[in-house]
Amino acid sequence: MEKTQARSSIHWKSSSFVVALAAGLIAACGGGGGGGSAGLTRADATVVIDQNNAIDLVRNAEDPSTFAERIILGLIVNAAAVSSASVMAGPANADDGGALVATAASAEYCNGGEADVNESGQMVIFTFFNCQDFNYVSANLGTVQFAGTLDGTLRIDVSALSSSETDFQATITMTSLSITDASGTAWGNGSLELDYLETASRTIADITTSAFDFEIDSATRSLTAYSYFQVADAIEQSEESDGGITSSDFDFLAYFETPEPFVTAAGNIWPTAGRRVIYGANQARIRVTPQSDGLNALIELDLDATVGFETSCTYSWEELLGNNPIIACAD
Repeated sequence: MEKTQARSSIHWKSSSFVVALAAGLIAACGGGGGGGSAGLTRADATVVIDQNNAIDLVRNAEDPSTFAERIILGLIVNAAAVSSASVMAGPANADDGGALVATAASAEYCNGGEADVNESGQMVIFTFFNCQDFNYVSANLGTVQFAGTLDGTLRIDVSALSSSETDFQATITMTSLSITDASGTAWGNGSLELDYLETASRTIADITTSAFDFEIDSATRSLTAYSYFQVADAIEQSEESDGGITSSDFDFLAYFETPEPFVTAAGNIWPTAGRRVIYGANQARIRVTPQSDGLNALIELDLDATVGFETSCTYSWEELLGNNPIIACAD
């Protein structure tokens, strides 16, 4: 199943395109960093929750985490790490002063299609034209590779925090960036702030954005005041996210938060602990609780915003997030 494949391919030390980039861009400058967005609360939610749309809302609240893990921490973090390492190392030619290195759109970097690469100091811009299996070697960035098809523009602005570890902050800007690999096709448009640390024992990633559009599983979502925080080590991965979301699946704003981080054991696909709450109009809410078996989730509905949940249902994650999900939540 596509959703299962997407999640299983991104857990634990995501391998791809951005941790390699940060390692190459950071040599010249230090400092910098992003900040989160604030101001949106559960009271801003306008979507009317009922038993028939609850599962769609659960899917939509989960998809930003899937996008963050698969695309930002998989594709982007490896590229940013390469960038940061090369910035720390300094320009290959001391006389170039980090001047812009521009290449004409070239099929040289792709096994089909073309790509254009611009480097300047702590910034790199990739413009892809249906580029398949991207492979780029730079004196500053090292080798940047991606097994799949890329289309659109990816810009990474990196600043170094530490020369001893993979520790950096970056602004990631996607302009109609389409990514197709074994997990399917995803699309992103907008800017995010990434704060990333990788040591010998764990990785910590913090992603924030005031507004970002993305598509995954053939549905378009728009995020507002979104934040995502993940910690992973050899034993488990924990993640929490919150923010507002609208979707092509529904017309109004939902707000979600993770008061207890979702925890997934190493080697597993689905979480075994945590709690996520999705809010709609008039403080109606959906509570999602992963079960300890690592296969199922308890969905509880509070439609009248009183004390307690009047409706609950338990389904497997594959039923909830797969290509043919169940329709309604009912006792």
